[in-house]
Amino acid sequence: MKKWVIRIGANYFIVPLCGIMYLTAGAVFFLFLPFLQLFFCYQNYKWSHDLKSWLLLQINMLIAAMFGNYTGARLFLSFISNDAESQIIFTFIFQVDMWIVLLLSLVSGGAKLISCKRGKKRLKEQRESF
Repeated sequence: MKKWVIRIGANYFIVPLCGIMYLTAGAVFFLFLPFLQLFFCYQNYKWSHDLKSWLLLQINMLIAAMFGNYTGARLFLSFISNDAESQIIFTFIFQVDMWIVLLLSLVSGGAKLISCKRGKKRLKEQRESF
């Protein structure tokens, strides 16, 4: 149970990082966020042992990405610039980031599904050989 709390909590590392980076770097941080999400997507793939656990981790990563982008944008708009262009840019960033997370989830979900099926097939073959 302790491992799962750490694994789920690791996905939420994005939230404070978005808050800090949007205040210092603004929308430029958006260029680096997909690499961080790719890293967490890979870690979620490695940490999960079946499709349900992978789905749990990916949903938490999606929630963290949404909350992190919203928090970062609100901080930027509140303390740095609150013009119409900034609002449009952050709306665009929010939408693109959600598509990135969903695309990464689709790719890693397909890989997890294939690896789970292969694992079950190997287990079945091992049982039959004995």
